[in-house]
Amino acid sequence: VNNNRPTGPGPVVRKLAGEELENIKSVATTLKEKLGLPVFILNDGKAGALWAAVRQNAPGTVALALGTGLAGGYADSELRVRNYLTEMGNIVLSLEEGALSHDFSHVPGAAQMYLSQRLAFELAAKAGIDLSGITDKAEKLLYLQKLFDENDPRVVEIFTKVAVYMAEYIIYLNTILPVNN
Repeated sequence: VNNNRPTGPGPVVRKLAGEELENIKSVATTLKEKLGLPVFILNDGKAGALWAAVRQNAPGTVALALGTGLAGGYADSELRVRNYLTEMGNIVLSLEEGALSHDFSHVPGAAQMYLSQRLAFELAAKAGIDLSGITDKAEKLLYLQKLFDENDPRVVEIFTKVAVYMAEYIIYLNTILPVNN
C-alpha cells in the first residue's frame, strides 16, 4: 500500500500460489461485492497499526506483534500506513559479530531475530533448556511459559531480556518516527 493505494503483493503473498492465492482473492472479491467498498489486504503489522490508530484517533501509532517473527506497522500523522518502514523486522538492533540474521532478507542483527520467539529459543539453548524434543514452535513457547509460571529463573531472565530489547526498539523507533502511541 502506498498512500492508501495497493502497490502489489508483499513478500509473503508473492510466495502463495494455487489454492491459497485463489482463496485470498476470493475473500477479497466477496468482501468488495458484499460491502460495496474497496478491499485492501495488508500485512499483520500494518493492519494492526491502522486499526489502532483509526480506532483511537491516535496519529503516530506503532503496532508490534512478537511471534515467529516481528510484525510491525506504523500509522502516521494522517492515520495512514505508508510504504516506508514496512518491514520493521529488518531494522538492525545488533552489530555484534555473529548476530542472528533475518530469515528472508538475511540482514545480520535484524530486529525480527531479537523480538520474536526465535530469541527466546536461542536464549533457552544458551541457558541449558533443552527444547530439541519439541518440534512445534507454539509448543516450545508454551513450555517456556510454563517454566516462567513456575518461576524458573532462567526463563524469567529470558523474558526480561526480550522485554528490554522491545523497550530499546521502541526508543530507537522514536528517533526515526514520531511515535506517540
